Amino acid sequence: MKKSISIILALLLVLSTGLSAAYAEPADSSGDDSRNDKLTEEEAAIADQVIRNFMELTAIPRPTHHEERISAFFMDWAKAQGLAPVQDEVLNVIFDVPASEGFEEYPMVGLQAHMDMVCVGSSPDFDPENDPIRAVVDYENGIMTADGTSLGADDGIGCAIIMSMVQGLAPHGPLRVILTVDEEDGLSGVQHIDPAAVADLKYLINVDSEESDSVCVSSSGGVEICITSDKEDGKAPEGDLAAVVSVSGLTGGHSGADINLGRQNAIYLLDAVLADDMEKLTAALAEQEKLWKQRSENTDPNLSISAAKADSVPETVISSELAEKMHSLLSGIVNGVYSMSEEIEGLVESSSNLGILRLSPDGLFVRCYERSSSSEKTDEILAVFKKAVEENGLTDEYTPSGDPWPFNPDSVLLPLAEKVYLEQNGTEVKVEAVHGTLECGTFASGRI
Repeated sequence: MKKSISIILALLLVLSTGLSAAYAEPADSSGDDSRNDKLTEEEAAIADQVIRNFMELTAIPRPTHHEERISAFFMDWAKAQGLAPVQDEVLNVIFDVPASEGFEEYPMVGLQAHMDMVCVGSSPDFDPENDPIRAVVDYENGIMTADGTSLGADDGIGCAIIMSMVQGLAPHGPLRVILTVDEEDGLSGVQHIDPAAVADLKYLINVDSEESDSVCVSSSGGVEICITSDKEDGKAPEGDLAAVVSVSGLTGGHSGADINLGRQNAIYLLDAVLADDMEKLTAALAEQEKLWKQRSENTDPNLSISAAKADSVPETVISSELAEKMHSLLSGIVNGVYSMSEEIEGLVESSSNLGILRLSPDGLFVRCYERSSSSEKTDEILAVFKKAVEENGLTDEYTPSGDPWPFNPDSVLLPLAEKVYLEQNGTEVKVEAVHGTLECGTFASGRI
């Protein structure tokens, strides 16, 4: 498996003081960006510096929840630059960088990225906790790949860019570098940042994106919702038959980025089938499959629903009462798009995705993930869940895993970024929002 990123860099405005950052992010190398065809001498020098920093990071294993080595690396690296880094109890690293000569009076700016990565390898011998990423740079074609694993450009390239700024990539005012852990799974790192670390910042810029020609201006907060029931311990009635029902061929996708595409959820399809009389399963199954195929011909063309007689009937089964509670719950909660943004065309504002459902003698277990860039919409969605849970006598638990970052039409940095990007690239930067959870939301919430 190979993951590629473009190593052709675009210049991203950080402040109108002349401070700029080289920016490289995952991209399709077959894109039509003419700037990728030829680098100026200055751009080539910037690219070389950032890539050397990135290559140094690839040698350090850093999967999420195992950031000990990368955190120690940044502590040592910052000290080697003559700085005074601080490592907190969860391994976040923070340090200040003095202003370039002549820029001392400019406001303090925070540059923030996360040091953990999603680490996936196709080889059974690859140990993500101990083995380095084997990065391969193809300078002729302008791409970087990893040999047999994911590359870690998210967010190793952001860290490499910040390292280059510290090394003198461009003149700048006073900087505060904030490198967090656990961005990929729960955002616990940013939630542990000491409020004092951002109290004196005039601006904070998150160097973590997926496109080099866009600037992100909004993201969603998230809440993990877990619903459970009491344990069941029943026996199957004599004479009952058992069947194994399967749903396959669904397209799937990201619960945030793809939630607006109308793709089917296997849990809901199984619920529709299981609501039928099992004695009439075969006929009902054929009818259900025909119905759902018609509904899903554009989103899930390979949908298949099948059933086979089980070899034996389980000794313990759930009660019909719990099954009814499950059906009632699924019809009462939010699954899919809840609201669209009124400010940004085509952007999902709020949604919820049912990701896991287990129904067994141990009881019912349901896990959903709610997303919204609006605190008010989050409250509305959670109220719907709480009502459905209460009506069915179930138990619920809600765990926030990120804060909403609403679009700010009065942003000071956005028009500056648009202006400088146009001057440097001859085209307009894309202004985008994401229906995913970013660390920006926690910074913007004022909780830290």
